[in-house]
Amino acid sequence: MELVSAVISTYRRPVEILRRAVESVLRQTWPAMELIVVNDCPDDRELSESIRQMLNMLDPKILYLVHEKNQGACAARNTGLAAAKGSYIAFLDDDDEWLPEKIEKQMACMTGDVALVRCDSWQISENGVRYQHLTVPSKDPLSAILRSNFIGSTSFPLLRTECVRAVGGFDPNVKVCQDYDLWIRMVSHYGLAYVPEPLVNYYVSQDSTFRRDGRKYIEGKLFLTEKYRDLYEGRPDDYLFALNSGALTGLLMRRDLSIYRALKKAAFRYKFWNRYNFFLLPMKVFGKICQKIR
Repeated sequence: MELVSAVISTYRRPVEILRRAVESVLRQTWPAMELIVVNDCPDDRELSESIRQMLNMLDPKILYLVHEKNQGACAARNTGLAAAKGSYIAFLDDDDEWLPEKIEKQMACMTGDVALVRCDSWQISENGVRYQHLTVPSKDPLSAILRSNFIGSTSFPLLRTECVRAVGGFDPNVKVCQDYDLWIRMVSHYGLAYVPEPLVNYYVSQDSTFRRDGRKYIEGKLFLTEKYRDLYEGRPDDYLFALNSGALTGLLMRRDLSIYRALKKAAFRYKFWNRYNFFLLPMKVFGKICQKIR
């Protein structure tokens, strides 16, 4: 039975919320699991000790690692990656939770050259409203991931540990869209599979970078399009779709014209006459109308 490593990185999260995430790992039906919790907030000694006591009470075998100083989410996840003993690894944000059969169902798809198995999720708002978030499989995964993060949050996929290490793990230089950055590298090198059902409860809050600071979201989007310019070479539609989609996300979700204008400006500078510069908005609106009709 292959060992799966689960890594939870935490930063100033209330113990009761972190406990929800930890218990969801301990409830997994896949029998060969190890759990690593990385605390990236060493300055709060009272919180750090409360976490230690909670973990010891739930399962003394949980590996609890505390950074000597705050290093950021990417470094915390890489600490867990370095300590992982499993052939497979899955990361879980400290405010999300896995459904009990998540790892078992994803392991069933981990065959051949597959190094990433994604899944859908339940999106849960702050007022408790839950809706199913589904994605459509693509015939060209590289094109799809260059256009948008269809894989989703760090909490969603199961990964081959050696492959995550081979592509360099999480990049500490990326301050926003950190999961998306890793997914681009994984998809450009390895195969992926899909479990078409929600296996994660993803809690949407005002703490997310996109909701808190739209400017950082713009910077993150532009940083990735530049970082992977070599992958975008010969793929102008993918590049312009990524910029225009980000612009519309800012407009439709945040009603933020500054995000919209900044990304549209970058798109027009790259290539003025392109269908996505002019027709993506009506396409998005039409898609939302069709979803509501269904």
